[in-house]
Amino acid sequence: VLSDAPTVEKDASDLAQSAAAKKAEAVKALEARWADLAGSVGKEMDAVKARVDELGKSKSKRVPKGIDVASAKTNLADANTLWQQAQASYTAGDLAKALESGKDAKGKLDTAASALKLDVTAPSGPGK
Repeated sequence: VLSDAPTVEKDASDLAQSAAAKKAEAVKALEARWADLAGSVGKEMDAVKARVDELGKSKSKRVPKGIDVASAKTNLADANTLWQQAQASYTAGDLAKALESGKDAKGKLDTAASALKLDVTAPSGPGK
């Protein structure tokens, strides 16, 4: 039995190293997902906010047919709150919760964009 001790010890060490490597890999994947989400939420939030502001400043006060500014404002506010929660979770090191709140924020932004008939998937930039 004692002759097997070094083998068991090595197996335990290998298992611990394997678990650490898998955890590091999972964290790296979560970080990549967070980076993608953070980029898209930031751009979409800016686009939705700009459109809501633009419609609010309209001199005619007539909103194009099919656009629900009130719904967009509500969903934008909800998205902003959820995004702040996501960022706080990320800062605290809780990537899973950050991604969950971030996805919820993205959903609210998508709903707001839809209420504004805003295509946030369209490419932006010069000439677009």
